[in-house]
Amino acid sequence: MTTIEILNNLKASGLADKQAEAIVDAIEQKREDYVRKADLEAAIERLKSELQRFVFVTVVLTAVAQLVVAKIWH
Repeated sequence: MTTIEILNNLKASGLADKQAEAIVDAIEQKREDYVRKADLEAAIERLKSELQRFVFVTVVLTAVAQLVVAKIWH
């Protein structure tokens, strides 16, 4: 619902213009604090990328460690 729709609904329900506008202003200020689905999806994609890099580095380091251990023991 857009702010104009909210404003019109409040006015249609009998609220005075100033009251309706004050309510819509308060709603708008709070909306800025909300996390949107697109924001969450972008954060999830960044985390997936970070996790993939972490797994890759872990695999590489494990392989290097195995080579070092094999060289020392043989």
